[in-house]
Amino acid sequence: MYGDFATFGHGPNDLGREGYAYLFGFAHGNKALKVARAKWSDMADRSAYEFWDGAAWSSTMPAASDTASDVFSLPPGSGSTILQSGDVFYSEHFGVPVLVYGCLGTFYISVATDRNHFSFGAPVKFYSAPKIAGIGGYMYSPHAYPHWDESGKTLLLSWADTSAYVRMAKVTWN
Repeated sequence: MYGDFATFGHGPNDLGREGYAYLFGFAHGNKALKVARAKWSDMADRSAYEFWDGAAWSSTMPAASDTASDVFSLPPGSGSTILQSGDVFYSEHFGVPVLVYGCLGTFYISVATDRNHFSFGAPVKFYSAPKIAGIGGYMYSPHAYPHWDESGKTLLLSWADTSAYVRMAKVTWN
C-alpha cells in the first residue's frame, strides 16, 4: 500500500529533511492517501518504518479502514472520482508541500495546511487536458515535474492519453 501513489524526499530541500523518504499509498478504494516514512539509510528495513496516525508518527501501521490517519481524502462533489496517480513535493512558490494528481482529463492541486505535516486542503482544478478529436479525453499516468523550475512559479505536467502519446503542458502560477 505505501508507495503505490508517490514517494517523496529527494534531498534536504525537499522535505526529505532529517534524511527521511516519504511513501504515500492509496486507501479507501483510491479515494484517500496515507503516508509512511523511513530514513533513507533504512528503506530496506520494514521494521524501521513510521506511519502517520493522524496526530503523530507511530511504529504501528494504522488499519486500512482508519480514516483518522488519512492525509488526504477526495471531498464529495470535488469533480474527482478516484486518485489515479500523481506527485507530492515541496513547492517553493507555495512554501509548503503540495499534492498534484489527475483524474478524467483534469489536474488538481491540494496544498498542505502546514509546512511540517501532510494535511492537505481541498483540491482545486488547475489544468484540463485538451480533448483530441475522435479519441476522447481519457488521461492516465498524470505527473508533475516541479524541479524544472526551482522557483516553483511554473510546473511541468505530463500525461498519456488513449492515442498512445505522452502529452505535456507548462502551467504558470499567478
